[in-house]
Amino acid sequence: MKKIIVTILFLGMVLGGNAQNSSSPYQAVVAQDGSGDYTSVQDAVNAAPENRREPWLIFVKNGSYREQVVVPPTKTYIHLIGQDKNKTIIHHNLNVGGKPEEGIEPSKAAFWKHSVHNPASEVHKFEGSVVYVKGNHFYTENISYINDWGVDNQNGPQALAMSSQADCASFNNCILRSFQDTWMTSRNDSHRLYVKDCWIEGAVDYFYGSGDALLENCTLYNVRSGSVIVAPSHKNVKSVMYSVTAQLTVMLRQLTVSRNWDVRGTIHRVRYISILLCASLWHRKVGQIWGLFRLCLLSMTVGMPKAMCWT
Repeated sequence: MKKIIVTILFLGMVLGGNAQNSSSPYQAVVAQDGSGDYTSVQDAVNAAPENRREPWLIFVKNGSYREQVVVPPTKTYIHLIGQDKNKTIIHHNLNVGGKPEEGIEPSKAAFWKHSVHNPASEVHKFEGSVVYVKGNHFYTENISYINDWGVDNQNGPQALAMSSQADCASFNNCILRSFQDTWMTSRNDSHRLYVKDCWIEGAVDYFYGSGDALLENCTLYNVRSGSVIVAPSHKNVKSVMYSVTAQLTVMLRQLTVSRNWDVRGTIHRVRYISILLCASLWHRKVGQIWGLFRLCLLSMTVGMPKAMCWT
């Protein structure tokens, strides 16, 4: 898979063509300060040619891009390359909560201001995710994708940072953050998703959906006790489904690694999880660690290196 990604990028550099700067490997540059071709990521995506069969590289300079980005089905082979994953940030404040009942406590109805279903909201009728990928062969690296509602409020309702509804999507060295339902994978069982060296953060079903998803060397970060990490929902239970080789950072005492969502009998596999335990939890016996996993997963081994919590 690594060789495939490198090859794709190389072909994009050699064969891309039509770049405004012939010396640049990129077909477009996004910069907030106006030093690039576009000031918004969506504008760069909109300007990309349709139905490509080779990569269209878009370089995104460091900046805070408060916008929703939608990659339509006809925009194939879009590659979003950030300058620095900690400084190149695509974010927005939105959720999909329904209209609250009358008389509800104002603090519990705060989400409504930022709901895509609220006619008075700035995000009314937006897609229900900060980034929504529908074009096949999407690739991205060195970018943070953040849903401000989930991160700032640490509460529901559903507030997606990413919805990848495409085949052959790849993510490398990215950060994805929210609270409830951070990342929704494709609802198509045959779609493939590859994720490498990424930070995925949330609390409730924060990596869920269908398709064949392979996560390698990723960090799954639980922000609260009682977290549910993955919630596969596959119609074809014979599918490979979710395969995870990841580092699970356990900051709190209780979590559920996985549960089925929407479909009974789903098979999901977590091959290897390396648990970074807070020093305060290390006194617990190794055997008790299994108590953290309420549902045992197939073919799973657990490594437990002693480590201090990250600050």
